[in-house]
Amino acid sequence: MMKQILFFATPNDIQPIISALETTNKIVFARVGSYDIKDPPLISGAEIPNPGVATNETASGSDSYLVVPAGSRLNLHPYTSEDSDTFGRKMWSVYSGLMTSLLK
Repeated sequence: MMKQILFFATPNDIQPIISALETTNKIVFARVGSYDIKDPPLISGAEIPNPGVATNETASGSDSYLVVPAGSRLNLHPYTSEDSDTFGRKMWSVYSGLMTSLLK
């Protein structure tokens, strides 16, 4: 079972940590959420806008990111949207309950 640790940090606190992790590990980040494309972007830590700053008044509504090994492909959950603005469209979901599979 995966664990989640929530903590408070400002962008100035967290950016050096992200940079250090990327220096010593081959990792990328995937924003958790729904996409209308099958292969959502995997980004570097420097591309995360304002790390440590909430994007919503609740933690569950704020942007969050999965840390995945570089060279990985996300195991996405396909579904048909029922949201009013994307109703009936095929979508793909990225969330922490999905494991990644390494590309060979």
